[in-house]
Order: sequence, then C-alpha cells, then structure tokens
Amino acid sequence: MARLVAIALLSAAFLGFIAAPVQAQGGSALGVKHHFDWSKKLQAQSELEALDHTLLGDQIDLQSGALTFQQVDVSLPGNSGLEVSVHRTRAHGRESIFGGFKDWTLDVPVIRTNIPSSQWSATNGRWGKQRCSLPLVSSIPYQHRVAQQDGFTESRTYNHGVIMDIPGRGVQQILDNPDGASWPSTAKKVTAEGWYLTCISNVDGAGTEGFYAFAPNGDRYKFDKVASRRYVSKIETWFAWMDFGNRFYTYFSDYMSYDMLAATEVVDVHGNWVKYTYDNDGRLTKIDSNDGRRIDLLYSGTEGWVSHVVANPGTADARTWTYQYGVKSVLERNTESANPSPTNKYYNYSMLTAVTLPDGRSWTYDLGGMNAESVPGTNLCKQLAQTVSVAHPNGVALPHRGGPPVMLVRRFPRSGVHAATSSQ
Repeated sequence: MARLVAIALLSAAFLGFIAAPVQAQGGSALGVKHHFDWSKKLQAQSELEALDHTLLGDQIDLQSGALTFQQVDVSLPGNSGLEVSVHRTRAHGRESIFGGFKDWTLDVPVIRTNIPSSQWSATNGRWGKQRCSLPLVSSIPYQHRVAQQDGFTESRTYNHGVIMDIPGRGVQQILDNPDGASWPSTAKKVTAEGWYLTCISNVDGAGTEGFYAFAPNGDRYKFDKVASRRYVSKIETWFAWMDFGNRFYTYFSDYMSYDMLAATEVVDVHGNWVKYTYDNDGRLTKIDSNDGRRIDLLYSGTEGWVSHVVANPGTADARTWTYQYGVKSVLERNTESANPSPTNKYYNYSMLTAVTLPDGRSWTYDLGGMNAESVPGTNLCKQLAQTVSVAHPNGVALPHRGGPPVMLVRRFPRSGVHAATSSQ
C-alpha cells in the first residue's frame, strides 16, 4: 500500500512538472514559437499570373454601345479596406470631367452636375449654393432647352441631375430624401444603392454647402472641395428639314461645363482614414492615409497635366509612374452631302500617349479616334470608321492592317452606337 502511494505521489509531481510553465532565467515564461509553412507563403510569389479579358481595361456599355477604358495605375495595400490608389478613365468623346491626363480623366470621389456652357453664368446659370438643404430642383439651373441657330437641344439630352461618382464604388444618382423612408433623421439626400447624405455648411467661406455621404458599410465621405471645369464635353444636335422634296440636315453643338464637390476625406467605422489634398487650382496633389500609405501627383506645363505619380515618396520603396502626351489630327466628321455647310472637319487633339511603369515597361495609347463626332445614320453623311489602339506593357499584340502591331483595335461607326473588336 505504501508503495502505491509513493507511485501516485511521483506521478502527480511529474504531471505537475509537465503542466507548469517553463521558466527562463529571471523567472519569466519562455515565448511560444510559431511555425510558418514558407513553401505555401512563397508559392503565390513564384507562380505567373495569367492575364484575362480585362487586361486592357476596356468596357462596353451593352445598352448604348459606348466604349470606355479604365485603368488603375497605382494601388497601395494597407491595414484597412480604404483605397489609396490612382484611377483614370477614357470615355468616348471629349469628356474628361476632372482632367489630370488630358483625354483621360483622373478619377476622384466627386459629386457633380453638368451645365451647357452657353448657359453658364454667375446668375442662375450655376449649381446653387444651397446644394444640400434645399430640393435639388431648386439648386440646379432649369433649362428647358438650349437654343442654337434653327433648333434646340432638350435638357434631357445633356443633364442627368446630380451624380456621385466614387472610383471602385460606381456612379450613383443623388435623390431628394423621400417622405416616409427609413433613413436617419439627418439625411437630406439618398441614393438607390442605400447611401444617404447630410449637410456641411459654408465649405468655401462663401455660403456653399457640402455633403457627408454615408455608405451602407459605414464609410463616410466628406465632399467639401468646391471645383468647376469649363468646356469638358460636347453635345451635337442634328435635325432634318424638307425643301421642295429634298431632305437637308443642319448641325449645331454646345459644350458641357461642370460644377463639382470633390472629396477631401473618407473615414471607416473603425476610424481609419484616407485624405485627398488639392492645390489652389483644384488639382489633386496628394493621397495619404493614417497607416502611412501615400501617393503624390506632380504636374508640369502651363496646362497642368500630371507628369509623374510617386508612390511612397521619400522612402526606400518609392516608385514612379511617368506620363507622356502628344497631339493627333482627327477627322471628326464627314458631311460632304449635308447642308448648309458640307465639310470634312479635322481637329488636333492633345492626348495621353504613354505611361511608363517603375520597371521600365510602358502602356502606349492611340485613342484620338474616340473624339470623332456622331452623325445621322443616312447616306447624306458618310459613316467612316475610326481606329484606336492600346498596347499592354507585357507585349501581347494583335496585328493591325495598315500599321504596326497594336494591342487592341476598336472600330467606331460614326453613328456612335456600337463598338466592335477587330483583329485584322
């Protein structure tokens, strides 16, 4: 019996020794060692990533047939889900809403409305100062039609109300808060996607109102940078008339200008933030975040186009993207049989031609043909095709008839309705 008790005591002591924490010199417990499977960690870095159909950034609107290009040049990962990145978009026509890259627009979180340049004036021709507290219809200039020469352009053809455009989160129509909707009591405006907006008073010292925009996930955007751009895009109107049995066409046009509120800050529900800094001319110069990410945008020339984008400036991880521009003569329209002014109209367009990456590879662009104007789909106006091209930094090429190899060929009928891929 005594032997069994002794064995039990020894077993208890042994188990206690195993269970007790191992003590290092000085009495502190040794830290727990973590083991990593480095083969799995390095596997993703050793594999080549296949390019898919999105490699060129081209998108076609299935409703209108309009072609656009979208590109993210820089995107810095961080500790939050808030983006620190540089986006740019090339739309059909001349529309470069926020500027930045000539025919490409720098995509910045913005709330905007467009106004015909012929109606742009300081009195009743601009987006009003009470942009949030009053109904939208009372702050947007009411234009039933834009009269030009012998015809007019209805307002529905050029204005779509007030739009909120946030890179990576889409374009949304801003609506007045409907009665009885289950929104916070402070909400003044809403969107169909579940966002709501509240007011910021006197953001410019002149009485102009701004917005806080709240996303469904709790992210809050602060739109308080007043900005505007003149002669951004163009609208054309053709109308037919009969004279002694003959049909004639008359053409007139107007340019669109924009009043905007750009974002200066976005904050998530955990307090993480990303800030946007602008110069006195309203140009974006810096994007930075609370976790240390930063992108600088540098401008050159009197026109002020982006020349360089620098990620992590002033650090060992600094990287630079370089932007080059050129000019191309584009046949806007061919109306040899139209009246009263038959003409072939050429115009010299400034455009982005190349983007050099930090590793020396480059995107190259020839998108001047996207500026061509639409014309009526009749035999009075020749339906000439336009060719544009994009060259990917990785060198994938498609043959192009009548010129050097290019990445992608898009042919635009002059009616501007459809776009098709060509690999001729």
